[in-house]
Amino acid sequence: MPDSTLKMNRNSDLTLESQTLNSKHLRDHQYISPENDFDDLLRLASLHCNAPYAVLTIFEKERKWFKAKADIHFIESPFEIDFCMQTLHTNDIVLVEDTRADERFAQLPMVLSVPKIRFYLAIPIFISEGYRVGNLCVLDTVARTLSKDQIFGLEVIAKQLMQQLEFKLQVLDLTKSIGKIHKQNKELKRLNLVSNKLISIISHDLRSPMTTLKGFIEVSNLNILDQIESIQFRKGITEMLNSTLDLMENLIQWGSMHMKESRVVYQPLQLDSLIQEVISHLQLITLHKKNSVICHLSEPYMILGDHVMLKFIIRNLLQNANKFTDEGVIEITVTQNDQFHKISIKDSGVGMKKEQIINLFNWSKRISTRGTVGEKGAGIGLMICKEFVEKHGGTLEGESTFQKGSIFSFTLSKDL
Repeated sequence: MPDSTLKMNRNSDLTLESQTLNSKHLRDHQYISPENDFDDLLRLASLHCNAPYAVLTIFEKERKWFKAKADIHFIESPFEIDFCMQTLHTNDIVLVEDTRADERFAQLPMVLSVPKIRFYLAIPIFISEGYRVGNLCVLDTVARTLSKDQIFGLEVIAKQLMQQLEFKLQVLDLTKSIGKIHKQNKELKRLNLVSNKLISIISHDLRSPMTTLKGFIEVSNLNILDQIESIQFRKGITEMLNSTLDLMENLIQWGSMHMKESRVVYQPLQLDSLIQEVISHLQLITLHKKNSVICHLSEPYMILGDHVMLKFIIRNLLQNANKFTDEGVIEITVTQNDQFHKISIKDSGVGMKKEQIINLFNWSKRISTRGTVGEKGAGIGLMICKEFVEKHGGTLEGESTFQKGSIFSFTLSKDL
């Protein structure tokens, strides 16, 4: 059998499993596409041996990638019908002077049909820590041999290919590390912004009601109030506690979403049932202000969305409508087009002035406006609603006419 094996000073596990596990990261597109640097070295290998074909192959578990090639027109091939499969038993140079006379290669498709390879040489390619990732291969369509000088020259070229691969892997690792650092810096800036917002809200919006509650309790403890004044004080404390609890709930929702980067859980939802659920939960506060809530959606209406987020949005918008409406009507309508569902909540309340609408969704200029019976808020509910809506591929908008009422509408993308 015209076959000789030339020794190389490499010792490692020769199994296909171990070798390909160490080279699978080379499958990145930029690493399997032909490149000029490799092409030049392969053309040099081809000219050095006066052979028509030279390739650099990268192993994968079930196939072989052609990293670069000289005058060969395929990119990958399965291992079981490939020359390189026959070289995995050794980390030495494999030289086959006549493939037809070698039982390992004689029946391979590339020998029996075009390009009808008769000569094959493979030099193993290693990267850091001795991991073998592929071969430098020289092929010819005629049986032949190579001189010692030609083989030495190919070994030098193989070393250059190893250095090129090693360098490119180092660049890839460096690029990935820089990308991770940028991502981490971006995340730190985002968390810092969240932290600053939370501190601002806690220091202002929570401190104020807590200070007021403390004052209420101190006055109550002095026993200087008559019965009517005590009732009014208790009512004030209750309203302040309710307002503070709403603020805490909003803060928990918003903080949880940002600090944990909560994932939106899209699922099929029956919108009409969800709206009725929220209306039922808010029935006591709407009855207290003698407001009628009318939902113009009587039939089952299916959407895709996050149940918790959508419930929060609808509840918050309904609470706002009730807050600024007294003995009025709050209407909920749902429309759709090819791209979006649109949910609108309209009230017949006090409405807003133009300057209030302009800064409605501006964090730095948010203001707290008391409701028709003095209800207080922190101005963050709409901000959270806006962010939740955007996570559903939609937008939140507000329209208002002073002393006539407001309409808040949000859309939900159908393409989620």
